[in-house]
Amino acid sequence: MAFKLLLRVFIFIAICPGGYFTPSEIKATEKEASVYIPKNLEDAHRELEKILKPADIKKMKDGTEKDMSSYHHGLGTWIRNNWKLWKGDRLSKYFNDIGIQHPDDISGIILDTFWCKLNNKPFRLQERIQFYQEYWKAVQPPKVRSPKDGAQIAWVTQQGPLGDYEETLESLKEKLHLGISLSDHSFWRYKYSTKLIEPAKPEEEKYLADWLKKWQEKGYDLSDVNE
Repeated sequence: MAFKLLLRVFIFIAICPGGYFTPSEIKATEKEASVYIPKNLEDAHRELEKILKPADIKKMKDGTEKDMSSYHHGLGTWIRNNWKLWKGDRLSKYFNDIGIQHPDDISGIILDTFWCKLNNKPFRLQERIQFYQEYWKAVQPPKVRSPKDGAQIAWVTQQGPLGDYEETLESLKEKLHLGISLSDHSFWRYKYSTKLIEPAKPEEEKYLADWLKKWQEKGYDLSDVNE
């Protein structure tokens, strides 16, 4: 079961080649201070039904859940800003209490489950919560050090299934971190599913060597990578 996350930006461009989704479907243009902030997910759905135009609600309903990614910028930005998800108001606190922290994740759940509501589909809320929690664990730079001498490793990139812009719980298991030792510039790989560190493969070494060269040419300090 797939859920959209940070790479929604690529998906929405593919769905809406004309550019960002403009929240013209918002009926009112109230000032931020006067915008009602929902207290929970159901309340957020009720507000969307109030502020969206019927034609736009129909367009959402007639689309797919995947199409909701196209609203991440525009309507999603409006939600994050006007419902004060960045400022820790009551809607963000509600989501924090059920295990969702990032405003992008919150607005994503609101929009995706709104589609489910319109189409009488289960919200699968616990599955979404599990996904986002696992995602943030999978993308965090590993805290392991070089098996050779215990030196710190600069984890410079993370990789998943090529061309997969739609993360799943299964794909997160394949999340791979590539890094460079700060002591001898040796190259390492760390797979999230196994929690094991091992020498990078030849093709990964080439990528890391090119990355290190460009980094040094710019005069950057390798120790700043994971700061």
